[in-house]
Amino acid sequence: MIIITMKIFRNYYKDFCELLFKTYGDRVKHWTTMNEPQIVGLITYMHGFDNDDPEPCQATNLCKQAYTVVHNYILCHAAAVKLYRQNFQVHYLLCLHCLKNMCIV
Repeated sequence: MIIITMKIFRNYYKDFCELLFKTYGDRVKHWTTMNEPQIVGLITYMHGFDNDDPEPCQATNLCKQAYTVVHNYILCHAAAVKLYRQNFQVHYLLCLHCLKNMCIV
């Protein structure tokens, strides 16, 4: 079994975003990193929808898994925004945002 740490995952996500920015940057006006990450974290991990092994949050009131997921979504989004601003915003002058109830950049 291969274990991917969140730092490695964020680097993969950043590399993926860089590929997209380079490939489609001249044609895309608005970039979206993730759609409703809080829903994925809360619904999937806290309440157990589409998740075979949810945390027992309702019984314990300790929902670390859901908040860890949302935290890492935000870190991936931040890495993509930083990459875009440093390397691509000057060229394309477009906006990059994370949809619904998250930060808008």
